[in-house]
Amino acid sequence: MDAAERAAWQEADRHLAALLDLDEAERQQAMATLELPVAVRAKLKLLLATTHRDYPLLDQGLLGSSHDERGEPAPRIDSRIDDWHLSALLGHGGMASVYRAERIGQDFSQQAAIKLLQHRLPGPAEQARFRRERQILARLRHPHIAALLDGGVATDGTPYLAMALVEGERIDHYCDQHQLGARQRVQLLLAICDATAHAHRQLVIHRDIKPGNILVDAEGHAMLLDFGIARILDDTDQEATMTRAFTPDYAAPEQRAGRNDLGTAVDVYGLGAVLHRLLTGQPPRHDAHGEPIAAALTARQSGQGQPISVLRGDLDAIVQRALASDPAQRYASVDALATDLQHWLHFRPVSARKRNPWRRALKLMRRNPMSTSLAVTSLLLALAGGLLVLRAHRQLEQRAQELQQVVDFQTRMLERIDASQLGRRLRRDITATLAKPALLEPEQLASWQAKTDFTGIAAGLIDQALLTPSLATARQDFARQPVVEAALLQTLASSYRHLFQFDAAHPVQAEATALFLDTLGSQDRRSLASLREQVALAEQRVAPDMQQQAERSLALHRQAFGDTDIDSARARLRLGSVLTALAPERAEHALQQALVQLGQHGAAAATDRAEAHAALAIVLAEQSRYAEAEPAFRTAVDEFTATRGAQDADTLELRNMLAWVHGRLGDGARAHAEYQALYPLYLDAFGEYDPRTLNLLNNIAAWPRRQQDWQAAAEPLRKAWQGMTRSLGRDYPTTVRVAINLAEVELGLGDPAKARHLLEAAFTQRDNGDLHSAMPGVQRLLGKVALAEGKPRQAADWLTRAWHAAGDESQTALQQKIAAELAATYRGLPGHAADAARWQARASVPSDSHDE
Repeated sequence: MDAAERAAWQEADRHLAALLDLDEAERQQAMATLELPVAVRAKLKLLLATTHRDYPLLDQGLLGSSHDERGEPAPRIDSRIDDWHLSALLGHGGMASVYRAERIGQDFSQQAAIKLLQHRLPGPAEQARFRRERQILARLRHPHIAALLDGGVATDGTPYLAMALVEGERIDHYCDQHQLGARQRVQLLLAICDATAHAHRQLVIHRDIKPGNILVDAEGHAMLLDFGIARILDDTDQEATMTRAFTPDYAAPEQRAGRNDLGTAVDVYGLGAVLHRLLTGQPPRHDAHGEPIAAALTARQSGQGQPISVLRGDLDAIVQRALASDPAQRYASVDALATDLQHWLHFRPVSARKRNPWRRALKLMRRNPMSTSLAVTSLLLALAGGLLVLRAHRQLEQRAQELQQVVDFQTRMLERIDASQLGRRLRRDITATLAKPALLEPEQLASWQAKTDFTGIAAGLIDQALLTPSLATARQDFARQPVVEAALLQTLASSYRHLFQFDAAHPVQAEATALFLDTLGSQDRRSLASLREQVALAEQRVAPDMQQQAERSLALHRQAFGDTDIDSARARLRLGSVLTALAPERAEHALQQALVQLGQHGAAAATDRAEAHAALAIVLAEQSRYAEAEPAFRTAVDEFTATRGAQDADTLELRNMLAWVHGRLGDGARAHAEYQALYPLYLDAFGEYDPRTLNLLNNIAAWPRRQQDWQAAAEPLRKAWQGMTRSLGRDYPTTVRVAINLAEVELGLGDPAKARHLLEAAFTQRDNGDLHSAMPGVQRLLGKVALAEGKPRQAADWLTRAWHAAGDESQTALQQKIAAELAATYRGLPGHAADAARWQARASVPSDSHDE
């Protein structure tokens, strides 16, 4: 990102802070009166478009209290809050108490930290608004933010939030106990900066960032706690008497002054205050004018903290700017603070200090000691004689070319890694070895083969024997050659991604992209190719900021190469693919544009055009435009077959999607036959336990499941669920959806206990955004399970919840079916004729789900 682009984002972020606390009408009016450059206005609209603000609790006081007469929290240990058992008090303050809690189901237990708000919600309207606030917090999905697991309002009106229980130490205690140096402390804080910036993009401000709200686990992973609690409790009503929740030592001056117009600058201050504590051992101190005292001076006077020589200069300037008493003088955003900290880590000039050519030269020498040494040597050689310099230059050039050849060779080798192929070979060779001396009976051998994930074993071997050692070598041996290191890391990240090890790929990919951008800049094709790979990985991981990443990538491509360049078209293709589930109409427009642009590049873009046609077909299918999607899929299959071959993995996946569209068009028998024809090809291409093969098994079971041929559907679904649980995890969205399908089959086979076990596990994922639309079906099936177990009242409760949830998800057809089932259930309950008639009426005419 160049200086102009960065300045535009910072200016947009400054205006964002002022717009955060306005309702929609006020926000539109304020936007109309702002005189902004086109680039800044576009970025501000993009930031505002990430969410629709609805924070009504911010505009009302919270009534009632759960304190006893002494003002202490009422004891809740060994009590229950909904499904949670409170076992120990972890801490309490004026706004809330935090308990260790556990939720136990049929075959699972879940630990959490339950925060009980000390002020109750007086009525149904306030409770409903609290639930909407909880949905806002549930969107904060980030590896360094303690996730929201659950929440609600207890029967006594006490609102609560269940957060992921983080076992760790306060960040300052952790750093001191492990005697971390300044660089390690800054790296820990950078993870929290990333988490805070993610929340700001969701229009959520923390407002109480302090060491006690940042825990570091035994593996050195930092987590930010209590995100959004201050926003839920905060009050903009001028007549309210409620005290804001913040810690004075780490609160910004405008917070301590009681101002209501707080923006993202308070979190910049909080991060600066935590950084001050980590570097000096003390919270920030201020002079008589309210300005922060330099960190180096604080450390010298207290005799604690990092060495003065480390603090003096850039770090001092960064801390001073973050802690400025005037919010306008602080960093414009958390990202800007993080950028300066990254620059300090890599010996680059920081924006907090005035530019000095000698200081820049010194940083250049520290950042590139080898290059600096060579430059000095070259200068001395030049003085001694030009011939020796020329010879040295040629030797370095030759060495660079040889090194690049090694990188290219390793890239080609790693690209050819195929875990599925290696897994098939392992299966064949091991089976042959076991079969020859008849070590196992044929039935035992077949059972062992079915239960063994050879592809997973192969992927593990590849990781342990090749990728992990290569990763360590790349980081250690090429640390002073960042372009070479970036190229090797990019290859390794791509290898992890192709092995479906997305969590392993993420940090490596982020490191590679950052190195490319830092060393080559955003105008270099290698940097932007790595950025496209980062977007592709974000899409596969369903990262919460994948849209922002894709839009940033396209903007940088257009700025560097123009709109019609082939790489710009590829970046637009990636954006269209990312937008498929988020904004289908925008995705369709972007993909159509990409196809036009790619069409201008002939054979060089043949593979990209095939991918664009495939993405467009998926977008049409996502919008239920199956008649249009069917020919688009056929075109994509033909293009993939021509460019990649009939046995290519993506070609097979497109044939799978084409079969799915045939099913959606009402030709389930044709789709079923196509799925069955694909299965042996999937086994050969991917192996038995690859997620793609397992997903195909789920598709194979779809037709018999719809025909209620439970026996035919059971075997493929059981195998799919067992395999996905092993390879993707029980809580992965695809695994959960297969579990729901299997639960329906188990219920059809007369085993409600198995069905309930699967459905209860699925229901624990109700706050997962990728599974919201599946929850009405889960609750409906739980109602059917209760009926099968002879519990009609419990069944009515589940079905009622399912009816409401289907209304929230706008599934009106499903809502009518559930209403009919509720009518039948109440007809079987004595004294409920009126309820049965009411639900029967709703089965005929869809109702508003909120009127019950």
